[in-house]
Amino acid sequence: GPPKFTKRLRKLIKRADILVVAPLVPWKSIDYIIELVRATSDDAVSVLCPQGYFRDIQPDGSIQPRTFSEHSSILSLFDLIILSREDTPNAVKAASSWIQGSSETDIIVTEAEKGAKIILPRANGTQEYRQVGTTAIAPEDVRDSVGCGDFFAMATAIAYWGNGGNIDAAVAEGNRAAGEKLAGSFAAIA
Repeated sequence: GPPKFTKRLRKLIKRADILVVAPLVPWKSIDYIIELVRATSDDAVSVLCPQGYFRDIQPDGSIQPRTFSEHSSILSLFDLIILSREDTPNAVKAASSWIQGSSETDIIVTEAEKGAKIILPRANGTQEYRQVGTTAIAPEDVRDSVGCGDFFAMATAIAYWGNGGNIDAAVAEGNRAAGEKLAGSFAAIA
């Protein structure tokens, strides 16, 4: 489960510029997540990487897919939601349904060699979709794919914070970082 919400953790979160919540399994306590995000400063960027919400760990240790049923209670707490098309079937369609007409949260769905799709809610209840392409890495040039989604999420969050919320520039930076991680040449976030 989530870490214990201590005074020390609250102080660390208050000082942080970026809060990334990336549970490996679903955090059932909505109150915990609300308290966690509300502990951030007003100018901090909050990011949810919900991959754990698509996993249900069985008593025998096997993992079964599940629906992210908590989305309506927590998505609006975050500035950005970052997920992969691998996290759930029809990830773009699912993410679009989460924010219809009710949220200011931007959603990014990574799409491997296609880059990433940005889903932006609009005040009139519609959504804008934008694709941010990437340079595909040839399969024979892939050196290390472990953690590429984490590299993408962190680089995107840092660039989003550093560029005043410019989501297109942030996603382009995330794509760059993930590509370098895949090719085994990751140096630093620009």
